[in-house]
Amino acid sequence: MTDLRRIAFILDDFVVGKPSQQLLDRFLIGYPRDGAFHQIEKCEIAAHSQTPSADLVIRSKDFGLQMAASRMDAVANADAIVFLTGNTNLLESILPSMKSGARCFVYGRLARDEQSAKALAALTRSRGIPLSSSTATSGSFRLPDVSLQAGSKVREALIIVQGPPLEAELEALEGLLPLLENRHQGEAGLKRIYRLNEQALGHAMDGSVPFFKNLLAAAISRSNTIQGDPLKDGRTQDVTGFGLVRGLATEPRGWVIEHLDGVRSTILVLNGVLADFNFSIALANGEIVSAQLYRPPPPMEEHFSRLCAHIEDFFRGGKPPAPIERGILIAELMGRMERRD
Repeated sequence: MTDLRRIAFILDDFVVGKPSQQLLDRFLIGYPRDGAFHQIEKCEIAAHSQTPSADLVIRSKDFGLQMAASRMDAVANADAIVFLTGNTNLLESILPSMKSGARCFVYGRLARDEQSAKALAALTRSRGIPLSSSTATSGSFRLPDVSLQAGSKVREALIIVQGPPLEAELEALEGLLPLLENRHQGEAGLKRIYRLNEQALGHAMDGSVPFFKNLLAAAISRSNTIQGDPLKDGRTQDVTGFGLVRGLATEPRGWVIEHLDGVRSTILVLNGVLADFNFSIALANGEIVSAQLYRPPPPMEEHFSRLCAHIEDFFRGGKPPAPIERGILIAELMGRMERRD
């Protein structure tokens, strides 16, 4: 395993509860791993934030965080870089300051679109800089702990998420695509993506199509945060069977992704229906695999600890948290969602 002498964090800001704080604090102070509290020893942690923060000053005093005057100063001589900023163009601008062989992890979206993502991947490859991107959702624990067996033949997939526009969609892709990569012949690529119109979205929520209703019911059955009456008094309620989903949903959104191998993936953003992320996958043999993507609540949000372990292993010369091809595909899908292709 490669020794880590310096890790640089490039931040937009540092706000308690945001990914910037969740990740930096774990690398700086430590995090639970393999049944113990794990700390990265004998490693300098440097950070540059575009927005000054008193919390970063405190961490500098109490935990030895090195405050870099510029992004270039932060990454100079760094063995690894964690990039947490919505402006991915900044990554290209600081690449010349990175040393060859330094590993780079981008939290969230790799680039604005497919073309930009491919260009960034090619540029880092030419510099000998391994690159990966994901969110904490991609490595979340699954309740129950299910996965697709290698070579599984998939018919259709569904994921239900919540959140503001595009942010929720990104988390949906981060949750669903890692599962589908294990199917027969892996990810074949994108045929098209389209947003469900009001009528089609209503049919999806109502379960008007019997086959899709089974997928919807399977995904919702994994939730332990069903809203409405269960939230009021703790009663159990079959919101799918009683046709309550549409009435609970607040400004719902839906997207359908058609993959080149014929698999269809549906994203439903159902604010007001659930408060957790859940998926279901229909196999060609008729079996449905479903689970919740477990995201523990604030303040700890321990799915970030799991991500930290993957990032640290990557920085030490191990497997990237996500293949670069997935980051490029997500950039393509997110770009098309912004344009509403």
